[in-house]
Amino acid sequence: MGGASGVDTEAAAAFARMSNLVVLSFPRIEMVQHSSGERKKKPVGLQRGWQNVTQSRLRAGDTAFQVLTGERSGVTVLDFGDRKVYGDFAARFPMIAGQPTVETRKGFHVYFTYNPEATMHGLTKIDVQNDGQCVYYPPTKYIMDGATVEYKWVRKGPLAPLPAGLVEHLWSLAPSRARTTRTTNPTNV
Repeated sequence: MGGASGVDTEAAAAFARMSNLVVLSFPRIEMVQHSSGERKKKPVGLQRGWQNVTQSRLRAGDTAFQVLTGERSGVTVLDFGDRKVYGDFAARFPMIAGQPTVETRKGFHVYFTYNPEATMHGLTKIDVQNDGQCVYYPPTKYIMDGATVEYKWVRKGPLAPLPAGLVEHLWSLAPSRARTTRTTNPTNV
């Protein structure tokens, strides 16, 4: 099922099927200038209403993929936008290093089983991707400054829960305005 670009959509689907992830494909990612001056990735051709899709939709020839995070796919993803921040977290919480992990241009996406408590926002160089969100997924490729950037698996394996200590640490880093959105779930200890 590879397209003209040589991307094999079946490769994107293999781990998704094993983990029951909802993965969507789309033609490509473009870099656009954000109003802040920062360059951002923009998915081109991503279907409208993607947040409501309940099963994977992969099209031959597409070169970009995203996995829906949160309850829909059963995953919470820690999106480390900096390798040093990832290293600091991995040193403090060693089990991170054993989780399914995707290498990104600036850092790593680390996959865990879905945790509805992990809803913090506004962290520095780490995003918690959960309900109603997504992350780009291997073998997504895009061009930035003339070079090809590719999302690659560093480690595959079974998903484990976010350790309670890690969730508490993330909450302690969240700005006070983000802390008020925290829900309590006594069954998720």
